[in-house]
Amino acid sequence: MITADKIHENTGMIMISALPNPYNYKKPLIIYTAQDAKDILYINNVSHGSTDYIILKDEKKLYSGSYDKNKELWSFPIAEH
Repeated sequence: MITADKIHENTGMIMISALPNPYNYKKPLIIYTAQDAKDILYINNVSHGSTDYIILKDEKKLYSGSYDKNKELWSFPIAEH
C-alpha cells in the first residue's frame, strides 16, 4: 500500500517523492519506495522531472505534481486527481 493523497492498494506501484528535511530545510529528502521489493529494482529508470512526487503502476505514470507548501508543512493538493 502507498499512502499519498489517498491509499493506493494495487500491486506494482512505486512512488518517488521529495520532502522537507526536518534537520535542514535547504536539503530536501528524496524517497524512493515500492510496494514490492522487486519493483524497486528499476526505480532509477523513472524520469520524475521537476515534480515533487510521482506515483506509477507497472511503470506507467498515474499521478505527479507539486505539494502545497506552507513553510515546513507540505501536503498533497486537494482534488489534484
